[in-house]
Amino acid sequence: MAITNILQMDLYDFLDIPANSNKQDIETAYRKKALIYHPDKNRNKPNAAKLFQLLKKAKEVLTNAPVRAFYDKILTARKIKAEIEEKSVLHDQRVKMKLEAEAEAEAEAKIEKQSLDSKKEAKKTPNKKEKLKILWKRNCVVN
Repeated sequence: MAITNILQMDLYDFLDIPANSNKQDIETAYRKKALIYHPDKNRNKPNAAKLFQLLKKAKEVLTNAPVRAFYDKILTARKIKAEIEEKSVLHDQRVKMKLEAEAEAEAEAKIEKQSLDSKKEAKKTPNKKEKLKILWKRNCVVN
């Protein structure tokens, strides 16, 4: 986890708390996470110190009311942007699928038309047996 910009994170998710948590809930979650990420308890993990510093910053942001309000606005804007982008991607996928379906239907119609045309052509041109029957009938009628 190499995230250094605190504004790019979901701090509530990082602390495993809901967005409407009060100061006491934030402090409790901080203490629980501090036990997990404290560098003295995780000497074998090289990024433990960075995670612990990040945890401290998260606590500072979420326990300071004006800073938290600013952070919440940024987080809300990011979520709205993500939803808009997702809807845009879904719209693009729907348009692509529609165009593909139309192209497929057009190709099937073209194949069907070719098939019907070839059947009509086959009816117009008699095969060898039919040619012999026609010739025989002509000979019978003439003679």
